[in-house]
Amino acid sequence: MKILVQSDDYGFTRGVIAGMVDAFERGIITSTGLFANMPCCEEAVKRIQAYPHICLGIDINVTSGPCVSDPQSLPTLVNPQTGCFIQTSQRMKDPRWGQDVFKPYEECYREACAQIEKFRTLVKKNPEYLQSHSTSGSHTYLKAIRDAAHHYHIPFSYEVREKYSIRCLMPPTEGDPYSFANQTLDRIALMLDQLEAHRQGGYVCLPSHCGFVDAELMRLSRCNLARAYDHAYLTSPKIKAWIEDHHAQLISYRDLPMDE
Repeated sequence: MKILVQSDDYGFTRGVIAGMVDAFERGIITSTGLFANMPCCEEAVKRIQAYPHICLGIDINVTSGPCVSDPQSLPTLVNPQTGCFIQTSQRMKDPRWGQDVFKPYEECYREACAQIEKFRTLVKKNPEYLQSHSTSGSHTYLKAIRDAAHHYHIPFSYEVREKYSIRCLMPPTEGDPYSFANQTLDRIALMLDQLEAHRQGGYVCLPSHCGFVDAELMRLSRCNLARAYDHAYLTSPKIKAWIEDHHAQLISYRDLPMDE
C-alpha cells in the first residue's frame, strides 16, 4: 500500500502555517500546496526550507485573499475596491454565472499563471504539482489550471491521481461539510477505518487541510475547525503505528512521475 498524504492551503494564515510546520516535523504529510497569493506566503516558503522531504506545489486560489495579477485584469474575479477575490458564496448569488461560478476562462488562466510565476520567484524553481482549491466543481477553473500545468510542464494533481488510480480516502459526512458537527469529527478513528478498508494494496490519498485556527482563518474560510482535527490525525501516534504495522509506504508527488 502506498499513501500520498496531501495537505492543502499552506500559507493561508499564520495559524495554518504554524500547524502545518508542526505536522511536517511530527506527522505524516508528504505534499502540500502553497497559497502563493496570500500575504504570509513568503514566511511559509522560508519555514518549509527546513523540511526538504515535503513536496511543495501550488493550490491555485481564486476565492480568498488578494490576487497576484493586476486587479484591473480580473474584473469578474476580483472586487476592484479591495483587490481581493470575490468569495464563492457571493458569486453563487450572481445569476450571470449559473452553476459554473468561476468564469471567464481567461481570467482564471491569467491568475493561475501569475501565481506560478510568483512561486518561481520565491522558490527559484517550478512548483512540484498544481492543485485546485474550493472550486473543483467549476469546469472552467479546472481547465484553466490544467492548461497552465501543461504550459509550464507541471503535474496536475487530478491527472496524476487518474494515471495511478489513486483513491482519495475521505471521512464520511452528512449534510453541510462545514457544520460544527462535521468539522469536529474524530478523524483519527475515521481515517483508521478508511485505511483498514483499503489496506489490500494500491495507491490511496489522504487529503486534508491541516492547521491551527486563528482569527484570520475564521474570517476567510468556512473550513476552519476541521483543520485542527486534521492536524490531530496527521500527527497521531495511532495513525503512524498503523502505517508501520502494515508496512505501508508514504509517498509524495515526486514518486508519481507523469513522463513514463
